[in-house]
Amino acid sequence: MLLAVDVGNTQTSWGVFDDEKTLVRSGRIATSSTDTSAELLGAVSTTLPGDDAAEPPPDRAVIASVVPTLTGRWIDYCRSIGIEDITVVDSTTAGGLTILLDDPSEAGADRLANAVGVKMRFGAPAIVVDFGTATTIDVIDQNGAYRGGIISPGLQTSAAALFSHAARLSAIELTVPHNVIGSSTTTATS
Repeated sequence: MLLAVDVGNTQTSWGVFDDEKTLVRSGRIATSSTDTSAELLGAVSTTLPGDDAAEPPPDRAVIASVVPTLTGRWIDYCRSIGIEDITVVDSTTAGGLTILLDDPSEAGADRLANAVGVKMRFGAPAIVVDFGTATTIDVIDQNGAYRGGIISPGLQTSAAALFSHAARLSAIELTVPHNVIGSSTTTATS
């Protein structure tokens, strides 16, 4: 059984998959950078298979985290429930994905996990859109390589900014980007 964890800026979700890659359990909590491993244990363990469940408990984990302060706590949590085979998604562990960025280490774990999942399930080429705290649009080229993409404010982030500044909106200069698909964090947010 595999425990897959997605630690996002706003929400953290997890799922347990059987050997046939079927989701058998899942859960979600608000992301809090102050959560300890013990607090994660209390929030998550009740949704995981255990000794009394028909499914065996997870024996391996994959963690995609964009909140660095929580990554180690999730590793500690996994170890506390007996999982030693733990993969933390980054540019060196992204399932054989070729990453064609200026600096592959800048690629967010969430974006890489999305790219690997879409490539495995649907093949290439592909465009991946993820509506989270940020809206990301990523490109997998015809050779199956991750090319980068666009990072923009998510719907709630945009709405919050608009509502908090609506009375004082000022004109901004709109410019055409040099490339639509950014190949670094800086060019993806331009």
